[in-house]
Amino acid sequence: TFMSGVTFKEDKLNGFAAGNTLSSTIGKTVNGGTSWASQPVGSGVGGYCNLKWVHGTNIVYLAGATGASGVVKRSTDGGATWTQMTTNGITGITHMEYFKEANNVIHIYAVAGDGSIIRYRDSSLVTGIDPNNSNVPTSFVLQQNYPNPFNPSTTIKYSVPTAGNVLVKIYNTLGIEVKTVINKFHTTGNYVEIVDMDGFASGVYFYTMQAGDFKDTKRMILVK
Repeated sequence: TFMSGVTFKEDKLNGFAAGNTLSSTIGKTVNGGTSWASQPVGSGVGGYCNLKWVHGTNIVYLAGATGASGVVKRSTDGGATWTQMTTNGITGITHMEYFKEANNVIHIYAVAGDGSIIRYRDSSLVTGIDPNNSNVPTSFVLQQNYPNPFNPSTTIKYSVPTAGNVLVKIYNTLGIEVKTVINKFHTTGNYVEIVDMDGFASGVYFYTMQAGDFKDTKRMILVK
C-alpha cells in the first residue's frame, strides 16, 4: 500500500525500491527511476522493507520486518543474487543506515520496533597487495592467520604466482561454510585480507584457499 524502501547507486541511475508488503521481489531501475522491472530476491524476508546501496561498491542490503531465520539479505553483485543473514531473532526492523570507514570496513546499523539495535561489520572489501612483501611469488602460499587466537578480527596473508581467481572461505568444525573471505580475480602478487568474525561464536574454525589446482587449509581460533 506504500513504498517503504528505496536506494540508489552513486550514479543515481541504478537503484531498487520495495514496499510494505515485500515478498520475493523488489523493483529495479537502471535509468534513474524512469522505468522499473521486477528483481527476484528469494524467499525468507517479508513485510516492511528497508534498502541500502553502499556507495562505491556493488553491495546492497535489504531488510524486512518478518522472516523465519533472519530479516536481512545482502548482495555483493549489485542485486543480481542475494544471501540471507541471521539477526538473532530480532524482527520488525524499521530503519537501516551504514558507515564506510577509510579502510573500506562497512558498519551496518538497524533499529527495530521493540527498541533493539543491531550492527554488522562487513570487511569483505578490505583486500589488497601486502605492502610488507614486494617479492614476486613463485608458488601459491597460504600463511597462518595472525593474531591467532584472535577477537574479533585477524589477518590472512597469501601469495599468488599466476593470475587467476582466488577463493578463500571459512568453515566451522562441522565443515559448514560460515563466511566467504574473498572470491575474485587476482594478478600475481602477495595479498593480505582482514577477516572480521564479529557476531560469530568462540571456537575453532578452518579457512581454505583454492586457486586453480592449489588448495590448502589452516586452523584458526576465535576467543571472546
